[in-house]
Order: sequence, then C-alpha cells, then structure tokens
Amino acid sequence: MITESGTRQVAEPFYADRQDGFIVECALAWTESTAERILSFVNGIPTPSGGTHENGLKNGLVKAVRNYLSVQNLIPKGLTIAAEDIREGLVAI
Repeated sequence: MITESGTRQVAEPFYADRQDGFIVECALAWTESTAERILSFVNGIPTPSGGTHENGLKNGLVKAVRNYLSVQNLIPKGLTIAAEDIREGLVAI
C-alpha cells in the first residue's frame, strides 16, 4: 500500500479501540519513511504539540516492542535498539 505522501506502507495497520468508561482508539502503521508522524487528539480536538497522552503512547509502544523482541529472543547480543529505531517510519493516529 502506498500512503498519501508516496511512501510504501510496510505492513497492515494495527487498530485497537476500547470503550469502558473512556473511548480510546489507536491506529499504527510503519512505512519506509525515516520520519515518524503522530496525530493525536483529546476530546476530538487535535493536539499538534503532543502532550502526556502522546508521550505515553510512544513510551508504551517502545516498551512493548522491546519486550516482544526480548521474549522472542530476536535481539542479537550486544545490540541496543534505540526508541528512535522503533518509531522510525511510524504513522499513528
């Protein structure tokens, strides 16, 4: 799939939602781009400067990917994966 900006999407987007008192929706996809693009909203209002919810998403995503790589024994010895490496090419809403 080719994105609007012309970069190729690497895999199918991941989508999750939850509605138990709070409504939370999240869609993630990685592209071949080197930039990360995150669009965040609070109560339907765009938050172009991010905020604690966006920082929480970034930190949680990095922690989850690192944990998966560790549990599946996919990290070669001596290699450290930086948060920026995990988020490279990320498109999130």
